[in-house]
Amino acid sequence: MADQVHKRLGGELVDKSPLQLMAQPVPEPETYAMMLAGLGLIGLMARRRKAD
Repeated sequence: MADQVHKRLGGELVDKSPLQLMAQPVPEPETYAMMLAGLGLIGLMARRRKAD
């Protein structure tokens, strides 16, 4: 199979290892909680400034 891939790409030097997928990091639940808390604080500050 690697030879077929090599031939299809015009004979250029190709890494003959199988396709490798990179796993993306998944944020921890605490990260989402901190983000929501921060957005809530920004919302409260904006609301207080609008009321003044």
